[in-house]
Amino acid sequence: MPEIAASGGAPLPRTGLWRYLEPYYQDLTPPCNNACLTGEDIVTQIRLVQEKRFQEAVELLMRVNPFPAILGRVCPHPCETPCNRKAMGGAVSIRQMERFLGDWAINQEYCPGIPKANGLPVAVIGSGPAGLSCAFYLRTLGHPVTVFEKENLAGGLLRFGIPEFRLPRNILEAELSRLERMGIQFELEKEFGKNLTLKDLTSSGFSEVVFAVGLGKSRPLGIPGENLPQVVDGVQWLKGLHRGQRPSVRGRVAVIGGGNTAMDCARCLLRLGVTPIVIYRRSKPQMPALPEEIREAEEEGVEFRFLTAPVSMDTVPEGGLRIVLVRMKLGERDSSGRPKPIPIPGSEEELSVEFVFKALGEIVEEGPLPPKNLQGGQVIPCGDCAGKGGTAAQAIRSGREAAYALSSRIQGVSPAPSLPAQARGIVLEVAKFKQLNASYFNKEPRPPAPLLSPPERAGHFRELQGALPESDILSEAARCFKCGTCNLCGNCEIFCPDLAIRWEAGKGRYSIDEDFCKGCGVCVEECPRAAIHMRYADAQ
Repeated sequence: MPEIAASGGAPLPRTGLWRYLEPYYQDLTPPCNNACLTGEDIVTQIRLVQEKRFQEAVELLMRVNPFPAILGRVCPHPCETPCNRKAMGGAVSIRQMERFLGDWAINQEYCPGIPKANGLPVAVIGSGPAGLSCAFYLRTLGHPVTVFEKENLAGGLLRFGIPEFRLPRNILEAELSRLERMGIQFELEKEFGKNLTLKDLTSSGFSEVVFAVGLGKSRPLGIPGENLPQVVDGVQWLKGLHRGQRPSVRGRVAVIGGGNTAMDCARCLLRLGVTPIVIYRRSKPQMPALPEEIREAEEEGVEFRFLTAPVSMDTVPEGGLRIVLVRMKLGERDSSGRPKPIPIPGSEEELSVEFVFKALGEIVEEGPLPPKNLQGGQVIPCGDCAGKGGTAAQAIRSGREAAYALSSRIQGVSPAPSLPAQARGIVLEVAKFKQLNASYFNKEPRPPAPLLSPPERAGHFRELQGALPESDILSEAARCFKCGTCNLCGNCEIFCPDLAIRWEAGKGRYSIDEDFCKGCGVCVEECPRAAIHMRYADAQ
């Protein structure tokens, strides 16, 4: 290595010869990346947005999530919960940023590049988020794909389970249109086990099948009277409502449950002029529904009765139903990790309602199970029927993973996709706020997203939350800390007292000259994002 000369021409001393500590570059895992349900590289996407490289951000995002305009509206965004920015102005609006990129892709009619068909066609049974995601990635891997759906419209849960005020149908249609432009075929009103059989599929040239049937039936209440005609299956009722039906429900209605289906039923009933009462056996903090859905339901006037459970139901002569309720107390935690509700003896009370909606959670509808083998191949389940549904985001991840697993098996080679580290299960140390140098950041407030007020929501199903304008999206991208990742700010080079850190133009990064680094740690102290660390000199 050549010597570095001082101003007088004499070589500088090689201070690195006696150091016992040394700095090294190593990105950490940003907390948002670590929490993302689909495995997105959120921080890199945000950096690309900040630089207005929107198409590159969309391309990176769609490596793991083909429907950003959908998840940018309905994802529970757990990525925002651990955001280190919360300590200085509020978490970054990551879901709004995803929505922005999804809507940009729709407006630009963006479509990913598709390789030539490989002659290995795959049938996907079910067009919910898992099935659609699986179809998308199978097509990007070269497979001809046909999606079979028992309804007369595609979308599954996205169409028939999520109200329009959360997911406008024009957004869903736009995302489905992209799949059609990619060459994915849809066969509607084809129900597996009825008018669609394995023989039909094999005779049509499909040797591989992905089974992506969703949750289409509410769990039973398990109490006397639940089969009375005034007791409604909440999931099936929502399906009818989203088909355009307006059922003749009236008066006071009890909604039994505390999940998203219960919230959707209650909020839809409210918009139809009905008075819903949500009955939940645990307390509010244990509700599995999204916190924002609970909050918005309360704002809209939905009544909640917590620590209450139905015991029985029967009809009354004047019409309607009489529900016997019992008060509950919370005991030890059960297998779900939540306190177990325990009935309080002698606390029974009665409630008169016109109808009862069952919304305790969903199960896969009864029907023929997917076979284990199909002419030497396999049927791969994904999403809800594989126990990997839960949210739309989790279903999308399950569909993507099924696509790569199936393609790898039938082609005999791994497709080796360039997925982000989190999508491949690689998680390094997660960057914490205390590791950042907060003196380089200002406290800046998170911009509020447009939201209809409770009176403005009454009597219609228009979308409640609007989009942040591009100017706010760019400000949010700049406000992001980019935790644990080097953004080439140059602080390490500027503050190094020994000129040991240099820019390598050919590699697009900084490097440390070990001959002249004495291990003082100034570069580590002055790194805003905790992308440089110290170790013992013989630790590498």
